[in-house]
Amino acid sequence: MREVRVDDRFYHCLCEVSVYQGWTFKGMATTTIVRGRVMMEDGETVGKPGWGRYVPRGPAAAGGTA
Repeated sequence: MREVRVDDRFYHCLCEVSVYQGWTFKGMATTTIVRGRVMMEDGETVGKPGWGRYVPRGPAAAGGTA
């Protein structure tokens, strides 16, 4: 089973901070499919930028009450 450590090279996105920084995980996804298109294969990004969609957070996720 593959082990991965969360560090500055882990994320393939614009996020700057992770609560999991320094953690090691076992069993990582190798393929990610977004709306029917493969975006990550064998741990590498293969999808074209711009295919993502903004999903606004609800009040509970933003620290409010549901």
